[in-house]
Amino acid sequence: SDFNQIQAEFGLLGALTGIEMNKGDSHCGKKTVLICAFEHGKVVYKPKPLQVNNHVNQIIEYMNNHGLEYPIKPLPVIAYEDYGWQAYIEQVSSTSEAEIEELYYKVGAYLCLLHVLMGSDMHAENVIMSGNNPYFVDLESLFQGYDSQDLQEETAYKKVLYAIKDSVIRTCLFPAKLDKQSNLDISGLTGTGSRLSDRRSVVDSDSMRRTSSEECYPTK
Repeated sequence: SDFNQIQAEFGLLGALTGIEMNKGDSHCGKKTVLICAFEHGKVVYKPKPLQVNNHVNQIIEYMNNHGLEYPIKPLPVIAYEDYGWQAYIEQVSSTSEAEIEELYYKVGAYLCLLHVLMGSDMHAENVIMSGNNPYFVDLESLFQGYDSQDLQEETAYKKVLYAIKDSVIRTCLFPAKLDKQSNLDISGLTGTGSRLSDRRSVVDSDSMRRTSSEECYPTK
């Protein structure tokens, strides 16, 4: 029943040719994300409300109209009460320094927005870089506050945790060790699933310092 609307919104042509299942986290009773392929074009079905995406797009439109050097390209969605459709975005590498500069400018603008909206979980699976445009494809983790029980504890560890949560590190865009048990880099900007290993470089010298390097592990 949605076909005419999604066809017009996302420029789909021709008949449905395939459906890819289990393309993200499950929601609403084990319902899962689908990628629907047509003869020309694809669209993403999400079994959860996407109204938050429309609200974020309104903020982006405001930012674009108030002085951004490189306007951000919003991610088109159609939001219904308990499900929605989202544009399918292909990952495309930047091909010039100008594109890279524009891309990172937009990432910085998004970072500011996500920090203000107390966003988190912007890891590698939720961020797609397409040429000079970043797209954040899952915005369910905005307005992430503090656990009331945590706020009652004043240990040194909790104070450090609060400091992290009050910084841009909480967005998960940057590589950082946020968990005692994990060194995997799953950050939105550099995440590959590889493990970050702390090492000493220039040993036995006054230039000795601690550095991080990637150890390649197979990812699922």
